[in-house]
Amino acid sequence: FQWNVAGTWQEAKRSRYFTGAYEQLQGRPVHQDLHAQPSVVIGLRRDPVPEIGEVSLRYVVTQVIPPDDVHRLAEMQIVASMQPLHATSDYQMADRYWGDRCVAAYAWRSLLDAGTVLAFGLVCPVEDLDPFQGIHAAVTRRRANGDPGPEGWHPEQKLTVHEAVYAYTMGAAFASGEEQLKGSLTAGKLADLVILDRDIFDIDPMDILHTRVH
Repeated sequence: FQWNVAGTWQEAKRSRYFTGAYEQLQGRPVHQDLHAQPSVVIGLRRDPVPEIGEVSLRYVVTQVIPPDDVHRLAEMQIVASMQPLHATSDYQMADRYWGDRCVAAYAWRSLLDAGTVLAFGLVCPVEDLDPFQGIHAAVTRRRANGDPGPEGWHPEQKLTVHEAVYAYTMGAAFASGEEQLKGSLTAGKLADLVILDRDIFDIDPMDILHTRVH
Protein backbone atom coordinates (compact mmCIF):
# COMPACT_ATOMS: atom_id res chain seq x y z
CA PHE A 1 0.00 0.00 0.00
CA GLN A 2 1.55 3.34 -0.99
CA TRP A 3 0.81 6.79 0.41
CA ASN A 4 1.89 10.01 -1.29
CA VAL A 5 1.79 12.75 1.30
CA ALA A 6 2.58 16.46 1.09
CA GLY A 7 3.17 18.83 3.98
CA THR A 8 4.07 18.20 7.60
CA TRP A 9 3.10 15.22 9.75
CA GLN A 10 0.41 17.18 11.62
CA GLU A 11 -1.10 18.35 8.33
CA ALA A 12 -0.99 14.84 6.89
CA LYS A 13 -2.54 13.31 10.00
CA ARG A 14 -5.57 15.59 9.68
CA SER A 15 -6.10 14.88 6.00
CA ARG A 16 -9.05 12.89 4.68
CA TYR A 17 -6.56 10.98 2.53
CA PHE A 18 -5.02 9.42 5.64
CA THR A 19 -8.40 8.76 7.22
CA GLY A 20 -9.51 6.87 4.12
CA ALA A 21 -6.27 4.88 4.13
CA TYR A 22 -6.85 3.83 7.74
CA GLU A 23 -10.27 2.50 6.85
CA GLN A 24 -8.84 0.44 4.00
CA LEU A 25 -6.05 -1.01 6.14
CA GLN A 26 -8.17 -2.29 8.99
CA GLY A 27 -6.97 -5.77 9.91
CA ARG A 28 -4.69 -6.14 6.89
CA PRO A 29 -1.07 -7.23 7.36
CA VAL A 30 0.46 -4.91 4.77
CA HIS A 31 3.79 -3.27 4.10
CA GLN A 32 3.32 0.42 3.60
CA ASP A 33 5.30 2.78 1.37
CA LEU A 34 5.34 6.47 2.17
CA HIS A 35 6.25 9.21 -0.31
CA ALA A 36 6.72 12.14 2.05
CA GLN A 37 8.98 14.55 3.86
CA PRO A 38 11.14 13.04 6.63
CA SER A 39 9.01 14.75 9.28
CA VAL A 40 5.95 12.80 8.12
CA VAL A 41 7.74 9.45 8.22
CA ILE A 42 9.29 10.05 11.61
CA GLY A 43 6.02 11.53 12.89
CA LEU A 44 4.13 8.36 12.01
CA ARG A 45 6.53 6.37 14.18
CA ARG A 46 6.63 8.82 17.09
CA ASP A 47 2.91 9.52 17.10
CA PRO A 48 1.25 6.39 15.69
CA VAL A 49 -2.40 6.45 14.77
CA PRO A 50 -4.47 3.88 16.73
CA GLU A 51 -6.51 2.96 13.66
CA ILE A 52 -3.35 1.63 12.01
CA GLY A 53 -1.31 0.34 14.94
CA GLU A 54 2.11 -1.10 14.20
CA VAL A 55 3.15 -1.10 10.55
CA SER A 56 6.14 -2.09 8.48
CA LEU A 57 7.09 1.24 6.97
CA ARG A 58 9.25 2.10 3.99
CA TYR A 59 10.29 5.67 3.26
CA VAL A 60 10.26 5.97 -0.55
CA VAL A 61 12.85 8.07 -2.43
CA THR A 62 14.57 9.46 0.69
CA GLN A 63 16.11 12.33 -1.30
CA VAL A 64 17.05 14.85 1.38
CA ILE A 65 16.97 14.05 5.06
CA PRO A 66 18.03 16.47 7.81
CA PRO A 67 21.38 15.30 9.27
CA ASP A 68 19.85 15.15 12.76
CA ASP A 69 17.26 12.66 11.48
CA VAL A 70 19.67 10.25 9.76
CA HIS A 71 19.96 7.98 12.79
CA ARG A 72 16.23 8.05 13.48
CA LEU A 73 15.26 5.90 10.49
CA ALA A 74 17.32 3.03 11.89
CA GLU A 75 16.07 3.58 15.45
CA MET A 76 12.48 3.51 14.25
CA GLN A 77 13.04 0.54 11.92
CA ILE A 78 12.04 2.50 8.82
CA VAL A 79 13.45 1.13 5.56
CA ALA A 80 14.99 3.72 3.23
CA SER A 81 13.79 2.86 -0.26
CA MET A 82 16.13 4.68 -2.63
CA GLN A 83 16.88 4.95 -6.34
CA PRO A 84 20.60 5.56 -6.95
CA LEU A 85 20.07 6.94 -10.45
CA HIS A 86 18.14 9.86 -8.98
CA ALA A 87 21.36 11.21 -7.48
CA THR A 88 23.28 11.30 -10.75
CA SER A 89 20.28 12.46 -12.77
CA ASP A 90 19.36 15.25 -10.35
CA TYR A 91 22.65 16.53 -8.92
CA GLN A 92 22.76 19.72 -11.01
CA MET A 93 19.19 20.61 -10.08
CA ALA A 94 19.93 19.69 -6.46
CA ASP A 95 22.98 21.96 -6.32
CA ARG A 96 20.93 24.80 -7.78
CA TYR A 97 17.87 24.54 -5.55
CA TRP A 98 18.99 22.71 -2.42
CA GLY A 99 22.39 24.33 -1.97
CA ASP A 100 24.04 23.38 1.31
CA ARG A 101 21.36 20.77 2.00
CA CYS A 102 23.00 18.57 -0.64
CA VAL A 103 25.39 17.28 2.00
CA ALA A 104 22.43 15.22 3.19
CA ALA A 105 21.06 14.38 -0.27
CA TYR A 106 20.91 10.74 -1.35
CA ALA A 107 22.91 10.01 1.79
CA TRP A 108 23.40 6.29 1.27
CA ARG A 109 26.62 6.00 3.26
CA SER A 110 25.33 8.02 6.22
CA LEU A 111 22.10 6.02 6.42
CA LEU A 112 23.83 2.66 6.05
CA ASP A 113 26.46 3.51 8.66
CA ALA A 114 23.65 4.53 11.02
CA GLY A 115 22.16 1.04 10.66
CA THR A 116 19.32 1.82 8.26
CA VAL A 117 18.21 -0.90 5.86
CA LEU A 118 18.66 0.37 2.29
CA ALA A 119 16.33 -1.04 -0.36
CA PHE A 120 17.42 -0.04 -3.85
CA GLY A 121 15.20 -0.18 -6.91
CA LEU A 122 13.71 1.97 -9.62
CA VAL A 123 10.88 4.41 -10.06
CA CYS A 124 9.74 3.41 -13.53
CA PRO A 125 9.40 5.05 -16.01
CA VAL A 126 11.34 7.89 -14.35
CA GLU A 127 14.67 6.05 -14.63
CA ASP A 128 16.05 3.19 -16.70
CA LEU A 129 15.19 -0.32 -15.48
CA ASP A 130 18.79 -1.56 -15.85
CA PRO A 131 20.00 -2.28 -12.27
CA PHE A 132 23.65 -2.04 -13.32
CA GLN A 133 23.17 1.64 -14.02
CA GLY A 134 21.93 2.00 -10.47
CA ILE A 135 24.83 0.01 -9.00
CA HIS A 136 27.24 2.15 -11.01
CA ALA A 137 25.59 5.33 -9.68
CA ALA A 138 25.71 4.10 -6.08
CA VAL A 139 29.39 3.19 -6.31
CA THR A 140 30.70 6.15 -8.34
CA ARG A 141 28.17 9.00 -7.85
CA ARG A 142 28.91 9.78 -11.52
CA ARG A 143 26.92 9.80 -14.74
CA ALA A 144 27.75 7.51 -17.64
CA ASN A 145 29.77 10.30 -19.28
CA GLY A 146 31.88 10.73 -16.14
CA ASP A 147 30.26 13.92 -14.84
CA PRO A 148 30.71 15.63 -12.45
CA GLY A 149 34.31 14.36 -12.34
CA PRO A 150 36.55 11.53 -11.13
CA GLU A 151 35.51 11.77 -7.47
CA GLY A 152 31.78 11.93 -8.16
CA TRP A 153 29.11 14.09 -6.54
CA HIS A 154 29.51 14.17 -2.75
CA PRO A 155 31.81 11.13 -2.84
CA GLU A 156 31.57 10.70 0.94
CA GLN A 157 28.19 9.04 0.28
CA LYS A 158 29.50 6.35 -2.09
CA LEU A 159 28.89 2.67 -1.40
CA THR A 160 30.98 -0.38 -2.21
CA VAL A 161 29.79 -2.71 -4.96
CA HIS A 162 28.89 -5.33 -2.37
CA GLU A 163 26.81 -2.83 -0.39
CA ALA A 164 24.99 -1.65 -3.52
CA VAL A 165 24.21 -5.19 -4.68
CA TYR A 166 23.00 -6.10 -1.19
CA ALA A 167 20.63 -3.12 -1.22
CA TYR A 168 19.21 -4.27 -4.57
CA THR A 169 18.79 -7.86 -3.39
CA MET A 170 18.49 -8.52 0.35
CA GLY A 171 17.50 -4.95 1.14
CA ALA A 172 14.68 -5.02 -1.39
CA ALA A 173 13.53 -8.44 -0.20
CA PHE A 174 13.50 -7.23 3.41
CA ALA A 175 11.47 -4.16 2.43
CA SER A 176 8.74 -6.36 0.96
CA GLY A 177 8.80 -8.82 3.85
CA GLU A 178 10.21 -11.58 1.65
CA GLU A 179 13.77 -11.93 3.01
CA GLN A 180 13.06 -15.56 3.93
CA LEU A 181 12.01 -16.30 0.36
CA LYS A 182 14.51 -14.45 -1.84
CA GLY A 183 17.29 -11.87 -1.89
CA SER A 184 20.25 -14.22 -1.43
CA LEU A 185 21.59 -17.48 -2.84
CA THR A 186 20.57 -19.58 0.14
CA ALA A 187 19.32 -23.15 0.37
CA GLY A 188 15.54 -23.17 0.47
CA LYS A 189 15.09 -19.77 -1.18
CA LEU A 190 14.01 -19.11 -4.76
CA ALA A 191 16.74 -19.64 -7.35
CA ASP A 192 16.45 -16.00 -8.38
CA LEU A 193 19.76 -15.51 -10.18
CA VAL A 194 21.47 -14.41 -13.38
CA ILE A 195 24.80 -15.09 -15.07
CA LEU A 196 26.77 -11.97 -16.01
CA ASP A 197 29.40 -11.38 -18.66
CA ARG A 198 31.87 -9.93 -16.13
CA ASP A 199 32.68 -9.91 -12.41
CA ILE A 200 31.30 -6.56 -11.25
CA PHE A 201 33.13 -6.95 -7.94
CA ASP A 202 36.53 -6.99 -9.64
CA ILE A 203 36.44 -4.40 -12.43
CA ASP A 204 36.72 -0.64 -12.77
CA PRO A 205 33.44 0.67 -11.32
CA MET A 206 32.82 2.74 -14.46
CA ASP A 207 32.73 -0.51 -16.45
CA ILE A 208 29.77 -1.80 -14.43
CA LEU A 209 27.62 0.21 -16.83
CA HIS A 210 28.48 -2.17 -19.64
CA THR A 211 27.49 -5.35 -17.79
CA ARG A 212 25.19 -7.69 -19.69
CA VAL A 213 23.21 -10.74 -18.64
CA HIS A 214 23.97 -13.97 -20.52
